[in-house]
Amino acid sequence: MNNTLPVQLQLALLRQRGVRDAEGQPVAEMERAAEAAGRRVHAVESPHGGALLVLGWAGHDPGVGSQPRIARRQLTMGTTKVLIVGLALLSDGRRGQATTSLAEIAAVLEWLTGKSSAGVVGTAIEVLTRAGLLHLSGDELTLGPVALTWDTQTRDTVGAAVQKLHEYPGWEERTA
Repeated sequence: MNNTLPVQLQLALLRQRGVRDAEGQPVAEMERAAEAAGRRVHAVESPHGGALLVLGWAGHDPGVGSQPRIARRQLTMGTTKVLIVGLALLSDGRRGQATTSLAEIAAVLEWLTGKSSAGVVGTAIEVLTRAGLLHLSGDELTLGPVALTWDTQTRDTVGAAVQKLHEYPGWEERTA
């Protein structure tokens, strides 16, 4: 029984944090323990290279079909706006950057809403990084590992919102 305690702890940490670096983890043991609980440990590629672990559901392959999502009440309207603006900046190929910053997101939100967004962005980034939707390294944000496992419906829905921003009048001039 003592041998399973570290694995159970690792799964609890994975569930709490949303993602863990796969290196040095007892992956096979974690997979067996997750399976016994009706869950599944998914290995996904990190945007920076290497493998990350994400806790998912048994019978679900990342990016295919439906999957449990963060409850809507957990993402406020402000947090959702920050996520969509961040994803729009990250996916804008004209910028030639694989990252974005809190300042860039705040500037775009201020331009779109006409309101200061500094406080909202910081709080939202904390929620989004904790959920694994974005990854913060220093001052730079990239797509988070949980977002890499979105199902087709979620990717399409988010993609449509991002496309609307890319088509918004003045987007190209403001984000260049």
